[in-house]
This record gives sequence, C-alpha cells and structure tokens, in this order.
Amino acid sequence: MIIINNNNSHHQNIQLKVKVMNHWLNHELLNIEKSS
Repeated sequence: MIIINNNNSHHQNIQLKVKVMNHWLNHELLNIEKSS
C-alpha cells in the first residue's frame, strides 16, 4: 500500500532524474564536440 501511495512522487523523481541525465548528456556531448 505504501508503494501505491508513493507511486506519484516516485514517478516524479524518475522524471526529474531523466531530465538531469538528459541535461548532463547534452552538456557532455557539447564538450566532446568542442574539444574535437
């Protein structure tokens, strides 16, 4: 039951992590392009 109650916030946490990962990956790709 706790899992069901926390499902929404858990989903939001995953979305936030995905956004951060995408931002980080884009940043890393830009750095690689600049250095090459």
